[in-house]
Amino acid sequence: MGWIGFSLVPVVGDVADAVIDFVKFNRALDATNAFADYPGLNTFLKSQIDNTGAIMKDRCTFNAKKASAAQKAGKSTYVNGYINNLKGAYTEDLLAKYIGENPNALVKLSKVNKGGIDYADISGTTLKIGEAKAVQSLSLSKLKNYIKPNTATGDLEFNLNYAQKEIGDAYLKNPSIQKEFVLYVNSPTSGTIKQALNLPESVPYNYLDDNGQKIIENVKITVISVSE
Repeated sequence: MGWIGFSLVPVVGDVADAVIDFVKFNRALDATNAFADYPGLNTFLKSQIDNTGAIMKDRCTFNAKKASAAQKAGKSTYVNGYINNLKGAYTEDLLAKYIGENPNALVKLSKVNKGGIDYADISGTTLKIGEAKAVQSLSLSKLKNYIKPNTATGDLEFNLNYAQKEIGDAYLKNPSIQKEFVLYVNSPTSGTIKQALNLPESVPYNYLDDNGQKIIENVKITVISVSE
């Protein structure tokens, strides 16, 4: 069991009257198997939550009033939704640590489920574009924002258009910079997921340079499978 162990205190402001019963809260989390499936989640949770029930406002949506009401009513739906977001935020943090935490990263960590690239930065001479997944299963179709079949040939290619929205051409259309897509999968089934995806070591993408010349580059694919 992964007890958080906070004391109970009154809360103020927009979460007034939403005192969190952390005993019931811990039991609800244990019921989801979250602590068993993600051994590092308890430590991560302790570092983020406070006695008011506020947690990672810029990363996770957590309504203390709803959580308190759900606990009292014995309903787990809200807690399940919250814990799924928390797993995602936790795994994104692991991804950022793997690539290299940088307050000035090209794409910084943002709110879970916001969409877009999870984290990206330059590591040496390599542009690393990261996607974090805290899931029990994963299909190639769920990675289409990064890797997709070419409409004409069916061969896998890097989705340049998606990456351009947040990273821009200065890095993506620079042959002197190596490119790497990092898929960070964190779950008890991560090894099976990696094996089932069977992704190639790299995929190509192409663009026209300033002279109208077609340039073909390759993006290295790294799949990190952990159960943390």
